[in-house]
Amino acid sequence: MTVYRSVGPDGVVSFSDSPHASAVPIEVVPPPVPLRDEVERANQLYEQQLALLEILETSRHARAKDELEQQQLELDYVRTEAALQRQREREQQQTYVEYYPLYAPLYWGSPRPPFGHPPGPSPRPPPMDRPPPPNKPPPQVIQWPH
Repeated sequence: MTVYRSVGPDGVVSFSDSPHASAVPIEVVPPPVPLRDEVERANQLYEQQLALLEILETSRHARAKDELEQQQLELDYVRTEAALQRQREREQQQTYVEYYPLYAPLYWGSPRPPFGHPPGPSPRPPPMDRPPPPNKPPPQVIQWPH
């Protein structure tokens, strides 16, 4: 196959398949025909790349799905926390503390308690009928090395 190369007055180079007055013919050599082994190897590489592309695409979709699920969990957590906070605020608004007045007995500060009780702590109640507690061994002392 022959191609013609020409240079215009402004220095622009152009190529054509038809001859011009200032065109120079150039012989174009066709590319070599690939060997059968090279074609098979190229097809194998192409198939491997397609398989890898499919794996990567599946992985990307799985990762995107995981990220979406994580965002959904975080959103659910925030919504739950907000609902709990609103509930706490409602409870705080509804909760009020009833103050009971403190009534002190009349004998506080007086020289004698009413009804003939002796001053000081109340007597200990009588012991109940039960067996004495079992004897426990003394606790072991562990000394750590220094």
